[in-house]
Amino acid sequence: MPEAGLSTTPVAADRPLGWIILGTWVVPTLTVAAAKASIMLFRPAEAPLTILLTTLLYLAWVALTLLPSWRGLLIDIGRLLLAKVPFVV
Repeated sequence: MPEAGLSTTPVAADRPLGWIILGTWVVPTLTVAAAKASIMLFRPAEAPLTILLTTLLYLAWVALTLLPSWRGLLIDIGRLLLAKVPFVV
């Protein structure tokens, strides 16, 4: 009997899932990046190098999340988790 496996073909996010990704990953990241950028701009004496690095990391995360191939990877990871961990959807 053939076993039903996970699809390995990346899929683009449909419209509702795209908004969920935007609302859960992009908006909070941009909020924190904006707060850290304001510290760097208005109080540079208090801004260590770690604030600059974390701001760049947040902006890189936003850029990667907006790419369709990266979203497809996140969807595939979600499918893998749903297949391996017994969640009730």
